[in-house]
Amino acid sequence: MFAPVRVASSDNSLLQEGMPMQNNTIVQQIDPPILAPVKMGEVVSCMRSDGSIDTSPDSFFIQLCRDEEVIEKVSLLEMPAKSRKIDCPQLSMVCMAPFCGSFYRAEIVSIENSERCCVMFVDYGNKEEVSADEIYFIDDTLPAIMRSSPRLAFQCRLSDAMPTGGEKAFSAEACRLFSLLAQGILNVCFVCKSVSGIYEVTLGLPDGRSISDLLCKRGCAARLNWPKKSVPIFEECFVMRSDDTDDVEQIFTVQFVDDFHNVEKLSTAYEPCTSTLHSPRIGDITITSFDDLPYRAEVVGIVEERSSKGGGAVKQMYRVRYVDFGNECLKEAEELFAVDRDEQPEMVLRLPKQGIRCRLIGVQPCGDGKDEITGSWSRAALEILNAAVQPGEEITVMFGHPCEDIYPIKVCIFAIFFLFIDY
Repeated sequence: MFAPVRVASSDNSLLQEGMPMQNNTIVQQIDPPILAPVKMGEVVSCMRSDGSIDTSPDSFFIQLCRDEEVIEKVSLLEMPAKSRKIDCPQLSMVCMAPFCGSFYRAEIVSIENSERCCVMFVDYGNKEEVSADEIYFIDDTLPAIMRSSPRLAFQCRLSDAMPTGGEKAFSAEACRLFSLLAQGILNVCFVCKSVSGIYEVTLGLPDGRSISDLLCKRGCAARLNWPKKSVPIFEECFVMRSDDTDDVEQIFTVQFVDDFHNVEKLSTAYEPCTSTLHSPRIGDITITSFDDLPYRAEVVGIVEERSSKGGGAVKQMYRVRYVDFGNECLKEAEELFAVDRDEQPEMVLRLPKQGIRCRLIGVQPCGDGKDEITGSWSRAALEILNAAVQPGEEITVMFGHPCEDIYPIKVCIFAIFFLFIDY
């Protein structure tokens, strides 16, 4: 069990000695931790409290440094003489349990046999097997703060990292590295709270380095993103354009015709979103609407727009790309919803991106097909391109090896471009 580290702080915990006591003599439950007055998107000091040497970036516990004084008051070196032992332990029962010579608040999470049970220490997050003869009721023989304070450990997972190679769980090496990095005082930013009560967070070292970035650089994690689509190389494929964009320029998006049933299923798979993204960044994944329906997307740009109201105040807008179709639009921050991994079904979370971003190879603009200012396709060429490959039209293509997730393709129908292109 790790003792909290003393740090200078102007924050005052909401948890005080004078908090009201519960009416029952025996405490039946301990409330979840309270984040307020800390707000989502705010960076505060914390320390990882579960003490594990192989904890997963998907499930770990932290204490906030603001609660240091309270943490010191919710444990005892020994139980009062009048405290009552629990004769018949039951699952989910809260209790006082021993660890390294002291007693801490805990919850029974499993019963091994009549003599042993496993408890989780609710103010720290670690689990231990203890003797059933050494657990006590939390009752009025204990100080009021021990009976009334909410839990002081926040269960968290990294919001910006995921296992590599499409695996569902982090490797043993990733867990060991994360446990090694996440020691001492850390900077935590709370991103959102899942429907199951787990906090999505980012963690930073005192020198400013991101723990998620370090895991990714070591090859132990990947940046949180929608799964990538597997694309056959140098094989003829039947696709259709999906971006619904008039001016495709050099890059446009297609879907496999055979995957259309997945696109239809996905459109009805979403659960209502409950949390928005706080401080969206380029590269963040999100769920946002288009024509009042939810779609998977990613933030690809941040622009400033001057409002026509309120004296022309400048407001940040976020350019998002719908990853299953390819079209883009501007959204306000409150329109970008966090991807809650406990809220959305597997299909939303695991289905590879259905949109495949492409660029033409084997052709380049010339003559009337070339814009003399930009050097790219002219308006005349784009009109022919969009007429030849309209959104939703099925075409045969051959993919080459991608560069930065953009696939070079050859399209049979582009023979009609002979007037405007040069090989």
